[in-house]
Amino acid sequence: MRLYSLPLLAAVFSPTPLFATITPSLESCDDLTSCSPSACVASTDTTCSLNVPTQDIASSLSSVTCDSECTPSSDELKCTDLKSKLKGDAGIKAAYCTDEFLVVWSNGRPNYDPSDSDYLGGIPLPPGGDTSCRVRTSSELLTVYKIPIAPPADQTGTNAMGASGDAALPNVPGMPEAGCIGMAIDGVPMFPNYNNRGQPAATSCEIDRCNAHSGKGDDYHYHGDPFGSKCLYDEDDYGSSPSTTHPPLIGFAMDGYGIYGRHTDALQEGADVDLDDCGGHVHTTYGYHYHSFVTLGRTTTSLDGVGGSGPFTFDTFDVSPSTCWKGDVSQIANFWESKQAAYDRSKSQTPTSWVDYDNIRPCCGDTNWLASSGYTIPGVGACGSESGCDFGTSAPTPAGVVTTAPTAPSPTPGGDTGTDAPTGGSTACASGNDNTGKKCPPDTANGPCPPGCEPDEDEDEASVNGEVDTSPDLSDVGVVLLAGGTGSRMKASMPKQFLPLNGSPILTYSLNLFLKTLNPSTVVLVLNEEYHSDWSSWLSSYPSTLLFASPGVERQGSVLNGLKALKSHSPQCKYVAVHDSARPLVTVNEVNNVVKDAKEYGAATLGVKCKATIKESEDGRFVERTIQRSRLWEIHTPQVISIPTLLRGFDKVENEGLEVTDDASVVEHLGEKVKLTEGEYTNLKITTPEDLEVAASILRERGE
Repeated sequence: MRLYSLPLLAAVFSPTPLFATITPSLESCDDLTSCSPSACVASTDTTCSLNVPTQDIASSLSSVTCDSECTPSSDELKCTDLKSKLKGDAGIKAAYCTDEFLVVWSNGRPNYDPSDSDYLGGIPLPPGGDTSCRVRTSSELLTVYKIPIAPPADQTGTNAMGASGDAALPNVPGMPEAGCIGMAIDGVPMFPNYNNRGQPAATSCEIDRCNAHSGKGDDYHYHGDPFGSKCLYDEDDYGSSPSTTHPPLIGFAMDGYGIYGRHTDALQEGADVDLDDCGGHVHTTYGYHYHSFVTLGRTTTSLDGVGGSGPFTFDTFDVSPSTCWKGDVSQIANFWESKQAAYDRSKSQTPTSWVDYDNIRPCCGDTNWLASSGYTIPGVGACGSESGCDFGTSAPTPAGVVTTAPTAPSPTPGGDTGTDAPTGGSTACASGNDNTGKKCPPDTANGPCPPGCEPDEDEDEASVNGEVDTSPDLSDVGVVLLAGGTGSRMKASMPKQFLPLNGSPILTYSLNLFLKTLNPSTVVLVLNEEYHSDWSSWLSSYPSTLLFASPGVERQGSVLNGLKALKSHSPQCKYVAVHDSARPLVTVNEVNNVVKDAKEYGAATLGVKCKATIKESEDGRFVERTIQRSRLWEIHTPQVISIPTLLRGFDKVENEGLEVTDDASVVEHLGEKVKLTEGEYTNLKITTPEDLEVAASILRERGE
């Protein structure tokens, strides 16, 4: 929300009218960098440098004690099969239900980089940190939401602000002046559709392509409907019958009601039922719930930062709750903190100091929970969810893609789903949602799939049974496998790539992966010639697509030698994957994901978010400063790059005498972007004898 003042708009603003008729729309900002009106003028103010404390969510979570006296809820909408409803490739780190609340721990970040020029960098007039800078960045925060499992009784009137003294938003008294009104399924806070003057956020020219921005706290949050192929959700998430299905679940309001996406077709379930003044309605099998919606043709006589008196016409993409919470939030235990809903814990990472600590403690022995790798929920039992309880460390999908379609059960706890039990033989079902908006089951035990989930008769048998091969085409991808190092830090009698790891040379793990599991066009092994004869017996066991190249003086020379051999043998190759043989634990999924990203963006590298605190020192004796961890990534291989791009980069590096440490930095010197593909922490580089022991342990855990 806006945290600095500009002159009030001259236009008179009226919130969304009562009982608004739904206007189905597919309009988005996919082709723009901002959903702000086209008349907005880009600011040239510098980007603020904000000092945001480093958050340790894992430590805060692990310090919470479980509650032995509570029984976790099994509410259908909020507490069962959480993995299918929340986005594990985004900011959510843990989730569980108590007897009263769905509790979600998140860093508040989406599954794309908000600081990218396509997002915060594309806002015309971002919120200001002070009078001379603008916020175009975002940091990881510590956010803990508590969503009531049973929404409180409906409030009377339009003001749901609760106890007297809680500040209301100007012009929109049913909304708070600060903080979130809900949580998106990716863990990003949802704020009102308005700026802090109670006028549409679009009129401040301060929203990105996903209707979001960062405030002075460097906190990324939505101020509208995050619809679009590069945002939270798009039409692909409406299941197999998007023209008739109910929109998918995209979040939860802080009063406990579900938030569903916009209607995109007039025939979709519920599209003929008007929304009330809070932005929700009741229909068919669905109890009360909110919806995003589109308002076309709004006008104002003034836009922030724009001269002239208009009128200016623009469309808004709004999220609900719109002008009020339907539920009376004053009845929710420990709801308020500093005149906003209690959710932002970044200023105090000690849970016992939180006003609602007792409300967010997990139930001891709970079996329906979620946790990302490295995060532990104290006191929970063994996982009892059919879809699993571990978010894992898989790479993020492209922005806007929901890896598991959100389910859309009846928002009324225990309500009738309206789907008859199937009868007959077992049937594999299509993915997505059924005709009522509910998630399709993977199969049925006794009969046909629900309407809208029937398998496509034209699909082959593998597709019908859920075995669709989504791996990328590697026929135009070559691999340069670097094995020219000496491994001096291993203190061994041979180069480290030949040292035994669980009985096999380290190098064989990469060769087996690329030549026996994957199927790239060609693999070039960069290896000193003196070792060819010593290892020819097992090198000859690999296919003829294995070529050799000699190492260069530096890594750059080794890669270039391998690239030349690749181009000479396989001129059809468009991409090269450069991999360090000292990383024997890279997985098939990691390789597939980084290749997909490279084919979309031109260059991509595997990496993981830095977990350690990094400090900078000028002399190696004293700390100069602490580097913000949320902006740091530990880079792995493979690094996959368009071959013409990499060759242009090598020319520039050589001609200008530039220093590079990896292949991604060659592309960076061209001024082009390199996509970060989140990998796994197990893809470690073997550098010391201790690393060998860790790698062996990981292989044992994998059963290899």
